[in-house]
Amino acid sequence: YKTKKGRNMVELIEVKPDNQVTMESAGKSKHNQLAVALNMAKWEAASRWCKQNRIKFRVVTEDDIFHGSKKR
Repeated sequence: YKTKKGRNMVELIEVKPDNQVTMESAGKSKHNQLAVALNMAKWEAASRWCKQNRIKFRVVTEDDIFHGSKKR
């Protein structure tokens, strides 16, 4: 996409459930805790690759997408 200044911008975005982003949000669930650990390793590698290729990397959760609205 183009920025407000007219520059081209490339982003790599990964969408994840909130409970797989931080250990605090994973709670006591071993499954979610393992998912967080695996995701953090993936995000580190993705961040390095994106930096080398001048791409912005970010992780988005459903809270970011829905702005706190209730799920149905």
